[in-house]
Amino acid sequence: MNHAATTTPANFWRRIAAMGYDSLLVIPLMMAVTAITVGIKAAIVGPDTIQQSHQAALSGVGYWLNAALALAAAATFFIFCWVRGGRTLGMQAWKLYVVNEQGHGISYRQALVRLAGALVSWACLGLGYLWVFIDKEKRTWHEIWSGTRTIRVIPPKK
Repeated sequence: MNHAATTTPANFWRRIAAMGYDSLLVIPLMMAVTAITVGIKAAIVGPDTIQQSHQAALSGVGYWLNAALALAAAATFFIFCWVRGGRTLGMQAWKLYVVNEQGHGISYRQALVRLAGALVSWACLGLGYLWVFIDKEKRTWHEIWSGTRTIRVIPPKK
């Protein structure tokens, strides 16, 4: 009797469910970065100055700096999770892993290419994600470009 877990390419709906779950973590992370950025600006110029001048808490350079920091925090979350454990919390809930072509953990370079490619996949109205319905190996664009795969681990039956 075989007690080993089996793997299969992750289907589209499990991927979307994991992304939805991860968004519940990433959005508050980005909000926390924004709160810290606004707090730093208020500490530098004073909260009364912001209120009296009726300016936005983040405007001009502060807005772009905050956007860069929030995106960097989100990118760090995904890259760290993919390289360190092969999955994010959302992927864990749906029994998904990111692996390289040989079925092992991915490198930081692969994670960075994967993340950049995922943004391109979304920017093209999700076409890069829908590619799993076309590709014989059920890969997205960013998986093809980064040499990675998203797999589902099916535990052995007892």
